[in-house]
Amino acid sequence: MMSASLSIHALRKVFAGLNGQAPATILDGLDLNVPAGSFVSLVGLNGSGKTTLLRLIAGLDAPTTGEIRINGELAGSGPRPVGMVSQELALLPWRTTLGNVELGLELQGMARHERWERAMDMLRLFGLEGCASQYPRELSGGMRQKAAIARALVAGPELLLMDEPFSALDCQIRSRLQRFLVELWTRRRDTVLFVTHDIEEAVILSDTVVVISQAPTRVLEVISVDMPRPRERTAVRTNELRRRVLSVLKSMGEVRR
Repeated sequence: MMSASLSIHALRKVFAGLNGQAPATILDGLDLNVPAGSFVSLVGLNGSGKTTLLRLIAGLDAPTTGEIRINGELAGSGPRPVGMVSQELALLPWRTTLGNVELGLELQGMARHERWERAMDMLRLFGLEGCASQYPRELSGGMRQKAAIARALVAGPELLLMDEPFSALDCQIRSRLQRFLVELWTRRRDTVLFVTHDIEEAVILSDTVVVISQAPTRVLEVISVDMPRPRERTAVRTNELRRRVLSVLKSMGEVRR
């Protein structure tokens, strides 16, 4: 399986003002590098342009200026080797778990038997093979989120974008899914760009934490997480890194005291 490097240079996004309002600059000269096979988290407060950035990388929106390169190639308007998971799961309620996971393969025109095999292999990897015939309403929140991640990965994307995927879950389910995601990443070594406003989550999951400002978004600091996995939430180094991220946000006025 291939994983992609991501390079962003001088990225700027301005939304036109509505009803006579001034244009809104969301990103302004943002630079970011995500090495192939790495797990990088973006940490920022609500309204810091995180979702806008992921949409630009995925090709769902176009930048005003600047460039996005995947594996060194300038990302154009065509399809990109990217999978995306958000807190709004968008599982189709009229399709089974299997049907949701194989949807992307179906849209690619893959033969029915082949996409069934690929989707079932992914469900087995996620421990969801027993839920293949169930509908989203019949699954727990954690199972639905696993199904959404499986759907994003089944087509073999080189870059996985995750937009606060666990934020709507309770603490216990969230913790279990964090552990599952780390185990999955350790086996597969996908390139992951993970957006969160939860500092502890970023430290527990990532190789690198990128702290970003409120809009117009810029990178405040890039922090390497020098801890072996699996990581303990109560470890001294975990708390040191949490305090460091928080201090960066506070020093730039990103967190009110």
